[in-house]
Amino acid sequence: MESFDPRCLMWLRAFRPEIIRGQLSENFRKDAWGWEHFVGFLLSNLLFNAFTAPDFIAYKFEDRRRFAPRICRAFYGAHMFYWTVRTYEDLKAAEREGAQAIFEGFDPDGAERKSERKEDTP
Repeated sequence: MESFDPRCLMWLRAFRPEIIRGQLSENFRKDAWGWEHFVGFLLSNLLFNAFTAPDFIAYKFEDRRRFAPRICRAFYGAHMFYWTVRTYEDLKAAEREGAQAIFEGFDPDGAERKSERKEDTP
């Protein structure tokens, strides 16, 4: 089960700890103001993870350079996923960083075969 809302993950941790939990996140602060900016800071920096203890973190691919996903991965040992990966090149970037990809709009197996054929041609 994955959610942007850490309250869902806290409930699952307390009452159904056997269910795998994933924290979805991104940089929520980009367009936030006032109270939303504060909540966005907490969510963007995965500060609820101390309470939710997610098994994995799914962070927006374009925002992956932020410090929070990397520190949470190291500190909590959570598996990292990036969403939404839309090109073969981005898929390879995610793999180089040790993350799994949530993808759409392309066939990663088909893209790999095309890439291999290009390398084989003289």
